[in-house]
Amino acid sequence: MKKIRNLISFTRYTLLLFREYMYDMYMYVRHSGHSPFSPRNKRNFYKIVIDVHTVEKGLSLKDCRPLFGQPRIKSLMQSLEKYDQTESEFPFEMATGALAAYVSFHRNHGFSDPFIEQVERFVVSVTQKFGIRQTGGVKEITDIYQPPRTAAEFLESRASCRMMLADTLSKEQIGKLVELAQKTPSQCNRQATKIHVYQDRALIESLLDLQAGARGFSERIGNLLVVTSEITAWMGINQRNQMYVDGGIFVMGILASAHALGLAACPLNLATTSVTEQKIKRLGKIPAAERLITMIAIGHVDQGPVYAAQSPRRNLNELMRFH
Repeated sequence: MKKIRNLISFTRYTLLLFREYMYDMYMYVRHSGHSPFSPRNKRNFYKIVIDVHTVEKGLSLKDCRPLFGQPRIKSLMQSLEKYDQTESEFPFEMATGALAAYVSFHRNHGFSDPFIEQVERFVVSVTQKFGIRQTGGVKEITDIYQPPRTAAEFLESRASCRMMLADTLSKEQIGKLVELAQKTPSQCNRQATKIHVYQDRALIESLLDLQAGARGFSERIGNLLVVTSEITAWMGINQRNQMYVDGGIFVMGILASAHALGLAACPLNLATTSVTEQKIKRLGKIPAAERLITMIAIGHVDQGPVYAAQSPRRNLNELMRFH
């Protein structure tokens, strides 16, 4: 009888879990950026922001390639022409700043091309037409690795940095980094997050090829962390997605700890398919019972000047709603 009761209980649990995952799928299909049911202008908002940040990342590389990203920039300008800025001027402000920085980079390095002139005309036209400020682009962060005076200055100064040296950190340095990150909260203190450290050049390149988001500075990554969460730590239907919350909090702890230790760090998203995730886990010898959270490139800061994406933040009135 006990076996029958256990079987009934497990069957009920499985059906309820299936219902919850079906709801997750419905919500994503109904409201994601690919859904035709989501407001077009809101979809365009996020598309513009993502495309702009791609330009910013290109400009923040140590060896920025002239005339990079032309298809993406052309698509960006088309999206801006379709976007209704009455909802928010943030995409326009971010885009015009990044495109202006793109033009300045080429002008400052003596590059001339009809495409640069096209981008420049577009920036001038949009800026004059809407009278908006320019917030995107790149910023110099050479001084952020000096000890800040206050906790607020520390938090305000942190930035993702791609200008790092390719040398490997010692086990003690990485151990101290992770030890500091352990101060971040974890649900019920279960501490299910795992850190996989890679320093072999060939293996790092292979992992980054699967990640496909570190082009332009992958050769500078001498230390790659893969953050995961152990599925076994999470129990019950309500906790089906908590591994990503818990792991994400830990990632921020690593980034803050790297900043405190004067190290350059850049998170690399692992928004991959299940097929790619399995390839990464096999290649990196990551246990099957762990889900990938993100990768983090980390290392000593390159010699100055050091630049990072401007990554402007949205107005508070677009984020907060008092109830």
